[in-house]
Parts: sequence; structure tokens; C-alpha cells
Amino acid sequence: MITRLGSYSQIKGSIIKQPCIVATLGNIDLSGATNIIDGINLQLNDRVFVNNQILSQYNGIYDVVSVGTGSNGVWERSLDFSISEDIYAGINIYIITGNTYTDSYFILETTGTTILDITPLTFSNKKMISVSNIDNNQVLYYFSNNITGSTNFTFDQNLGNLNLGDITGDTIRILFR
Repeated sequence: MITRLGSYSQIKGSIIKQPCIVATLGNIDLSGATNIIDGINLQLNDRVFVNNQILSQYNGIYDVVSVGTGSNGVWERSLDFSISEDIYAGINIYIITGNTYTDSYFILETTGTTILDITPLTFSNKKMISVSNIDNNQVLYYFSNNITGSTNFTFDQNLGNLNLGDITGDTIRILFR
């Protein structure tokens, strides 16, 4: 269990978490984690989005602490998903690679107060065109979801907030420098 005094995501007010390398496809054993998820060989410190757990209170973001061989790896909750205050409706989790969820993101649909490892966490999957790290200081996001009406997005890349309202279309491109 990680103990800290504050939550980066709450302090910054960001609903967008740092991207995960891959997302699980179904229920997995978190006590002896596998080293391959959705066709991707995991590496030390990779972020993995765990979804579709039978006990959905264990869904969320995990870091690979030990890769292991086969199914004896060790994962623990990522720092930005390790206390109850990190978990609130609307969180966006982006997936970078994998055979199934490349260029997708998940939104936490669970509403109300959440208690880590007790409250069931339900995520919905959305398709995205791409997330690209252009270099160390630039991130390019492409979204595609038939966006209409007054839609607001808030982004935090240590640059403050960006608010987009009254958008009509199906693609948004945002470049952070």
C-alpha cells in the first residue's frame, strides 16, 4: 500500500492519466501477473490498464514492478491510481499499444464517492486515432468519436487547462509543446 499526502491528479485537476502501454482483455490473476498482455511483452515500469476484472474494484492502472517469466510477475497500483482520491468519474486512460486496444482510451463511468479496492470500477472504451510522443516535450492527441454539441475537454500537460467548447465534428487534434 502506497501512502502519500496528496494526489498529483487531484492537485492538478486533470482527468487525463498518463498513458498506459497496454490494456488487459479480461480477468487476470494480479497475484502472479503475466508478462505478455494483448501481444505485448511487458517491461519493468510499464503502466498497464487492468480492466474487465471479475472483481471490478481491482480495475485500474498498475505498474510492472517485476516482469517475471510466464505468470509470476509483480504489479502494483500506479502512484496516480493508488489512493481513493485519485479515482473519480470521467478519468481518461489512454492505451498506446496492443493488438486490441491500440489508440483507444477508457473513461471511468463509476460515479459518486469511490473507495480504492472496495468500489466497483466500470470503464467504457472509446476509439482514438492516435497518441504520439513527438519528442520529450510534445504530445499529440487525436480523438475520433462523432463529437457534437457543447463538449468540454480539460487537458493538463503542465501547461494549464485547455477548454474546448461547442465542437461539431468527428476529429480533434491537440498538440502540446
